[in-house]
Amino acid sequence: HDYYLCAIKHPHDIRCFRANIMRVFRTLPSIMKLYGTVNTVFLLFSMKRALYKPIDTLIHIVLSSIRSSIYLSTIYFFVFSIPCAMRNLLGYDSILAYLLNGVAGGAAIFIEPAGRRVELTMFTVLRAVDILWDLGKRWRWWNPIPNSEVAIFSAAAGVLMTLYQNEPTAI
Repeated sequence: HDYYLCAIKHPHDIRCFRANIMRVFRTLPSIMKLYGTVNTVFLLFSMKRALYKPIDTLIHIVLSSIRSSIYLSTIYFFVFSIPCAMRNLLGYDSILAYLLNGVAGGAAIFIEPAGRRVELTMFTVLRAVDILWDLGKRWRWWNPIPNSEVAIFSAAAGVLMTLYQNEPTAI
């Protein structure tokens, strides 16, 4: 390995791309189980549809699980492969790799149907704000405020409530 971060991420294979593709294929069954379970649990909220159209419901669960698994696998692939590719291309670790990583990962949301995008975006934005706050405290961009996590959660909940009030079908 020419770069220690690549050596840490895939110690048994010096080829970044192949190692990352293999990682996705190894984790895909677990991701499929996760989304299969989640979609089956959500079936409990639409039992009437499941009883009247069981085959259509089963097809919907399978297709939704496959689509969501491809979405998460795509993000997973980008998270690991773009920084490796940029290191090999540029010859050093650049912030550009991580910006490109974020753009590519964000673009993967278009794999999901429009109805789920708002939900996934809200989850992602909440995590991004939380990470930004933690990094800001660590890098001393701002002073730690006691119970700041509660304030961030309250603000995020307020945004969700506002979205729901203005467009109930979005959530």
